[in-house]
Amino acid sequence: MPRISQRTIDHVKEKASIVDAMEGVELTRMGREYVTHCPWHEDRKPSLSISPQKNFAYCHVCQHGVDALGWLQDRGLTFQEAIERIASRHNIQIEHENDENSERFKEEQKQRHLLYVKREQQEKLFADQLFANRDACVYLKERGISKATAEAWGLGFTGDRLMVPLRDVQGRTVAFTGRALAGQMPKYKNSPSDLLYDKSRLIFGLDHAAESIRKSREVVITEGQFDVIKLHQEGLTNVVACSGTALSHDQINSLVRRCGAKVVTLCFDGDAAGEKAAYKALEKLREMVLSETITLRILSMPAGEDPDSVTQEKGVDVMKEMIASAPNWVKWWLGRELGKVNLEDIESVQVAERGVKRILSVLPVGGQRAYVERRAAEILGQAPKVRPAAPVVTKQERDARKWVERRAVRCYLLLPQSRDSLRGMTFEVPPYYLAWNLILYLEASVEPGLVSAVFGSAIRSLPEDEFHELRSLLSPVPEVLSHIRNNAEREISDTVESIERLSRKTPTAGATP
Repeated sequence: MPRISQRTIDHVKEKASIVDAMEGVELTRMGREYVTHCPWHEDRKPSLSISPQKNFAYCHVCQHGVDALGWLQDRGLTFQEAIERIASRHNIQIEHENDENSERFKEEQKQRHLLYVKREQQEKLFADQLFANRDACVYLKERGISKATAEAWGLGFTGDRLMVPLRDVQGRTVAFTGRALAGQMPKYKNSPSDLLYDKSRLIFGLDHAAESIRKSREVVITEGQFDVIKLHQEGLTNVVACSGTALSHDQINSLVRRCGAKVVTLCFDGDAAGEKAAYKALEKLREMVLSETITLRILSMPAGEDPDSVTQEKGVDVMKEMIASAPNWVKWWLGRELGKVNLEDIESVQVAERGVKRILSVLPVGGQRAYVERRAAEILGQAPKVRPAAPVVTKQERDARKWVERRAVRCYLLLPQSRDSLRGMTFEVPPYYLAWNLILYLEASVEPGLVSAVFGSAIRSLPEDEFHELRSLLSPVPEVLSHIRNNAEREISDTVESIERLSRKTPTAGATP
């Protein structure tokens, strides 16, 4: 993807308004500022202050702050998407690093716009036919989908299929799923991939669920689109689906990194296909689970049932209770390996032992491993002997190192007098490890007074996200820059102290520049 020119970025930042970016959020004026409930923590009393003068939103409780671009990125947009949205609002022409890229981008944007218009027209055409078709109306009635819900989700009909719009996180229709009503195959048929639609990236229902996920820090992932629609209708609004594809890293990133999900519940069918999907998702999520980035629960539905049918037949409260009581991933996995063992059949016992070994092979020493060993011993008579997995750095430990390294790089770049104090530090977290290697190279290649300036030019070759992260250290928002420079001695001493504290707590395990 071509890189947007710095001139365009600066122009967008100059025009961007934090108040405009927060369109749709209920703001209460207090003097020259506004306040609202903070989306980053459970906030009973509004603690997020929005300053139009500083063009900044800041929470005085969790101490998290963003500008207009940061707010849009926190709502699920990439940096480039946030730039494009603000540029469109203010009629700013987007330029790229070279003319060829700019022309290519303009042509691609033109094609995207035409596709968005086409999808919007198709959705309206399909929706106009929905309630005129008897089979579609009967199907929706059987599924318990109200007219208001059908309209809110843009359901439609064409030919012999019920059409379900697939929307991006901004609510724009990018494709459709056609659900057969007359028994024809395939039962579900998706639009082909194009400039707007990539099945491995799209999460069905995220445009409806994103805000609920951010507030609750919990997400429920189901297999079916109508599971999502029905549960939202009944008030369970943090539910999404992967729409017939295995959970991908891009989808995980959208839910965990962008929406802030801390508890992930997989709610899959109890058949062989659902179990296979759960194991695949578990494999993708394992690193996040072991590092305590997320808590993972897995709910296998009873045979022949799905969230939609349970909600219809037993009520939404039963479905809520099933989700709330879903077992931890280790307990679920162990139950699958030991649940069908026949202690009178040696082969059955051996199969169970192999399953337990697979679980133990990924678990480091700790409470979860001890639980598996204890339960296996209770059922099999003896737990298999398996070497523990290597200790996993927790999210808390990783975040602590990340922020120390980030602060150290920023301190080095902005306060040259800090450099002697920082040279002995070991960096492990990308992109700060890369930044530190570049800094050491520049120290040996250019005059000391030019290191920061040349650093700013050199990082332009990095991927988009890394470039903007490192550039933000060179050019923080004016309030932060002023604070650092006016309190240079304190900033240096605090940074050095945080490095020493981190060194005492965690032994270094990464590469040393």
